[in-house]
Amino acid sequence: MAQSESGASVGHRYWTRYYLEGLVDLDRLTHRYEFTDGLVIHLRNLIDKATNTTLCQLVADAECFADSAPEALEKTRYVVEGMVAIVSLATSAMTGIPQPQRVLDITPDVASRTLLQYLPWPGKARPMRKLDTDSFTLVWNRLMRKHPRELEKVARAMRWLRKSLLESDNLDRFSALWTGLESLNAQAIVLHDLKSDRTRLLKCPECGHSFADMPPATGMQYLVESTPGIPNDTWSRAKKLRNSLLHGGEVDAARRAAPTLSPGLHKALIWGMLDVLEVPEAERSRLLSAPLKLPESPYIRIEAVLEGLPTEAITDGKVNPEFVVVEQECSETRHEEGPRVETSRLAFKLEGCGDYKCPHRIVAMDVITRSTK
Repeated sequence: MAQSESGASVGHRYWTRYYLEGLVDLDRLTHRYEFTDGLVIHLRNLIDKATNTTLCQLVADAECFADSAPEALEKTRYVVEGMVAIVSLATSAMTGIPQPQRVLDITPDVASRTLLQYLPWPGKARPMRKLDTDSFTLVWNRLMRKHPRELEKVARAMRWLRKSLLESDNLDRFSALWTGLESLNAQAIVLHDLKSDRTRLLKCPECGHSFADMPPATGMQYLVESTPGIPNDTWSRAKKLRNSLLHGGEVDAARRAAPTLSPGLHKALIWGMLDVLEVPEAERSRLLSAPLKLPESPYIRIEAVLEGLPTEAITDGKVNPEFVVVEQECSETRHEEGPRVETSRLAFKLEGCGDYKCPHRIVAMDVITRSTK
């Protein structure tokens, strides 16, 4: 067991490596950031050694004390994401989501070290859903009847629906769905005569078309509460979560609440668009499909025990132990919930150990997605 400066036992020392896309130039320097409890993060650009070119990728190495490799991953994941968010804020440049590549035990003076590594799955199968041409025609015809001002709002709502299906973060998905409903709020107020004392109705000076100006959320509330097949408390819970996000509420609680609310809001946003397009209720149900989001890419997770590698050789960069796939026989089948993977054979080789023989054994191997890392 390692010890802190006070001499207390704090577990093993682990080194977790993350890769991410990033349009940020760190001047070929490694930036070091120290936190409490022995957590240290090193951030640098990835360099193409063959061409000596700075790539649009970042490497984040996080060191921490933990009782296991999975715990080290859990302790560093959100800290690294926070660091990357600060980099993006400071530069106004895009940075992607950090993807863990490996967790390695770097505790001094231990004979056996755990290596937890993630390899991208080579398969390409993704779920697909057939287009119902009658449903497409129904929406198209209704859109063509709308006033240009209203059409623009519905188009924004459709864009927010698409954005929600691209999001991998639960809070971002919730926010996209909420914003899509906000796009429909004013139209719902006018269509269903939901005016309140705070609602002002204005008219276009050119055509006389009525629209609501700066309305309260009564239109959104009506659309959510009139959506069939979702929990009765969806509106109250969604509004509470939205207010919590807007006013600095507890993020962990919001992360837990968002996945339970997004499916209902997804359905409510579709129902709301069909409502303001004045599609008869009897024809709406066929468009209320469950969300088919962009699926997470599978990864091969390998857990191994390595022998005979000194800590100094790892931290000084003399060795970089990692597994590579040398043989694979696998198949995958397309399903709406994601590809189903069947593996008949996978063979790996440990590389990057330099002059050290490094006896090792693989103790576990499975295929997972990013959310289960």
